Amino acid sequence: MSIISEGSLYGSAGKLLTDIGITGHFKLEPLPGGRNNRVFRVVTSERPFFLKSYFYSADDPRDRLHHEYGFTSFLWSCGIRSVPQPLGDLPERRVALYEYIEGKPASHRPSTTEDIEQAALFILSINSHRNDDAARKLPPASEAFFSLKGHVEGTRGRVERLSDIDVADDYDKSATENVQKELLPLWREIEDRIDSAIRKDDMVNWTLCNEDRWISPSDFGFHNAIEEENGEIRFIDFEYAGWDDPAKLLCDFTNQPDRILDSEISGGFMETIIANDVRPDFLRYRHSFLEPLYQIKWACIILNDFLPFGKTRREFTLLDDTSWKRSQLKKLDIMLDRVKSSLSSSVISRFK
Repeated sequence: MSIISEGSLYGSAGKLLTDIGITGHFKLEPLPGGRNNRVFRVVTSERPFFLKSYFYSADDPRDRLHHEYGFTSFLWSCGIRSVPQPLGDLPERRVALYEYIEGKPASHRPSTTEDIEQAALFILSINSHRNDDAARKLPPASEAFFSLKGHVEGTRGRVERLSDIDVADDYDKSATENVQKELLPLWREIEDRIDSAIRKDDMVNWTLCNEDRWISPSDFGFHNAIEEENGEIRFIDFEYAGWDDPAKLLCDFTNQPDRILDSEISGGFMETIIANDVRPDFLRYRHSFLEPLYQIKWACIILNDFLPFGKTRREFTLLDDTSWKRSQLKKLDIMLDRVKSSLSSSVISRFK
C-alpha cells in the first residue's frame, strides 16, 4: 500500500476533467467520511465534481474501482438516475470521477417510511434489469455466498482473524476482552444451531440458483446515501456490488453499524423485497437464520480497525487512530446486543 501524493491526485483529476471537456484551473477539497478511500470535491469554474481515490493493499486486493465504476455505469445505462453519473476512470491509478451530488447525508435525520420506499424502489429498479445482457456480465458481490454453509464459512474466516489483534493500548485490550467473553460464545452458538438445522433438514442448505440471486449494491443503506433538497435520495458507494444472496441484502440493510434500523422502520423494505422474490417463504426462512450470523459479521468488520490491516487502511485515509477505536468499541457493544436479541427471537432458536 502506498499513499498517493497530492501531485498525483491533481494530475489524475486534470486528465479526467480534460477527457470530459473541462479545462482551466481547478482545486481539490478533501471530503470527510472516507473509511476505505480518499474522496474529494473537485471545484471548477463550471460545476463541482467528485473524485475518488480507491484503497488497495496486498491484504485486501479487491478491485474496488472496478466494482463501483462498472456497477454505476450499468445502472446509468439502464436509465437509473438515483446514483451519481460515472464520468471517467483511471484503473491503473485507481482513481475515478463522478457527478457531485449536492445535499446532506441521508443519515442526518431519522429515517422515514418514505425513505424506506425509495430504498426498496431502487432495489426493484435495479433488478428489473436482471435479465439484460449487461447484467449477466456483472461480477458476484464481494463475499457473496449462496448457501448457509457458505455464509458460515465466510464469517468464520473473519472471526478467526480476530486472534490477530495486537494489544498496544487500552482500546485494543477492551476489544480483545469483548471478543473472548462475548463474540466468540455467541458465534459458537450460531454455528451449532445452523449445523443442527442442516442435519435435521439438508434443504435448509439449498444453494441458490441464478434465478434466486439478486443484483445488490452491497453495503446498502442510508449511511451511503445523499438527500437532495427536493427530498429525493441518491445512493452512493458500490465498491462491493454485484450478484448476491437477497437474504444478505436484507441483513445488511438493517444492521449496517453506521445506520442501524429497527424492525418498525425497516419492515416495509424487507416485506417488499421478500414479496418480489421467486421463493418468498424460503427467503424469509433463510433471513431468520442469517440475521444473527450477519450481525456477528458486522461485529467483526467493526473490529477490523484493531487488526494490522485496519491500521494500514487508516494510514491511507488519514483517520485518527484513538478517536476511531473508541467509536468502534461503542458500535461493537450495540451490535453484540443485537446478536443476543436475534438469537432469542430467530427461527434458529428452535435448533438448540
